[in-house]
Amino acid sequence: MQNAKQNRANILELENILKKIGISLDREENEPIIEGYKKILGFIKEKLKPISNEVELQLESRKFIEVYERFYGKDEKKFIATDIQSLKNKKLYIEYLNFNFYAKELVRAEKQRQNIQQKISKLNEIIAELKNYEIALKEGIMEYKRKIISDIEPLLHIYTGKILQQKFNGKSIYIHTSKDVEDIQFVNSTTDNQDILYSMSSGQLSAVALAFLLCMNQVYGTHKACSILLIDDPVQTIDDVNMVGLVDILRYGFSDRQIFISTHEQSFEWFLRYRYFKADKSVKVFNMKDILL
Repeated sequence: MQNAKQNRANILELENILKKIGISLDREENEPIIEGYKKILGFIKEKLKPISNEVELQLESRKFIEVYERFYGKDEKKFIATDIQSLKNKKLYIEYLNFNFYAKELVRAEKQRQNIQQKISKLNEIIAELKNYEIALKEGIMEYKRKIISDIEPLLHIYTGKILQQKFNGKSIYIHTSKDVEDIQFVNSTTDNQDILYSMSSGQLSAVALAFLLCMNQVYGTHKACSILLIDDPVQTIDDVNMVGLVDILRYGFSDRQIFISTHEQSFEWFLRYRYFKADKSVKVFNMKDILL
């Protein structure tokens, strides 16, 4: 803001100077800056008057006096003792110092440029290496996702069929993915592109979600020191028909795990104990009221 005010003051001062020599600026004229500058410069040259010889001699004399006072301190003897060759030598010396100064600056700037260029090259190498890591990481993530899908899809196909007790619309559940495995869909067949979210009821979707949980536990929950499976009140989300298939999967597919199931339904508890008893498996029941109260 301060710079803008200073620039405005300079422009106004220049405008006043031009007015004194008979040149006015058109504020409403819209033309490129360079052309306007050349135009004003032409006006100034037209207004300039040639300097007479007398005035020119006076200016030279004034310049001489300024140099005489500045460099010789009005000392006439010192001025007379200075010869032309000495002045030439001083001029050459000053030119030599000036040349050396800019030569050193050039060398310093070149070293700085080379140093910056080396840093840029190293940074480009690091960026290229990081991009390779990024590509490898993305490919690794995609392969890992594909492996997970490949591991759980066969079981998901089986478990959803058993829990639903029949193939939905004559078809089972498959997993469709995009090429980069970013978009995942659960569909009814390998040729279907419609997600089951739009074709199944809430109870059937809950059964599929429960089947997916069982698949993940079956594939990745084994070979542990203490393999467990936790299910919270499945009766609230799936119907009785689907519950029969779920209990059968738990009896025979997860016999090597400690299974914890919470429920508020007394009938489900009886059914679960009965089915496990028929399979010669034990069930232990805990009443949370007796434990906590």
